[in-house]
Amino acid sequence: QMKKPGKVMIKKSKILIVDDEPRMCASLKTLLCAQDYEIQTCCSGNEALNYLDRDEFDLVIMDVFMEGMDGFQVIEEIMKQKIDTPVIIMTGSASTESAVKALRMGASNYLKKPFESEELFLSVTNVLSQRMLKEKKQLLSKKLKESEKKYKTLVNTTPQGIQLTDLDGKIIFSNPAHHKIHGYPKGGLIGKYIWELIAKESDKIKTKKYYKNLIRNQPKPE
Repeated sequence: QMKKPGKVMIKKSKILIVDDEPRMCASLKTLLCAQDYEIQTCCSGNEALNYLDRDEFDLVIMDVFMEGMDGFQVIEEIMKQKIDTPVIIMTGSASTESAVKALRMGASNYLKKPFESEELFLSVTNVLSQRMLKEKKQLLSKKLKESEKKYKTLVNTTPQGIQLTDLDGKIIFSNPAHHKIHGYPKGGLIGKYIWELIAKESDKIKTKKYYKNLIRNQPKPE
């Protein structure tokens, strides 16, 4: 009897809400929980930094003007400690000055109080999507570096001689085995022409002609 495939667990995005008005925290929590986000709330900047220190969050939604440590100071600490969590700031200020300041400090977006629930959802979705894209790029970059490292190790440890030349026939890469075959120390072949390694004169002439034809057949720039 075949087993039924298990359910794929999708990780919920974890959001930290920071506002010194408990009712605002509760209201935002209700709205975002209904959108299937995991929510943690706190009412001060210091408390927010404590949460960020001991747990990982995908997003922080934070009021700028709070008692004690304000939102600007929290953003400053987030940047200083290199905490890789995006921040959406909320401001009740009539001007956009505080929002612009927060964005310059490193916040990802801002919401101007009072705001509609749709504005909140759109802002959260956009910032989380950007974070996901950034994480994917970082993962791809890491995999590429690992692949390059494996390839480099393979090329440098193989007993087969490997070399690369430019269009002029000048050697630009030669692995340790290739150096050893030709009796050169490490790096000794770089910059030499490939035909300098050929003993037979007729083969040297053929090789030079080959590279001349390569250059001749290159497409000319428009």
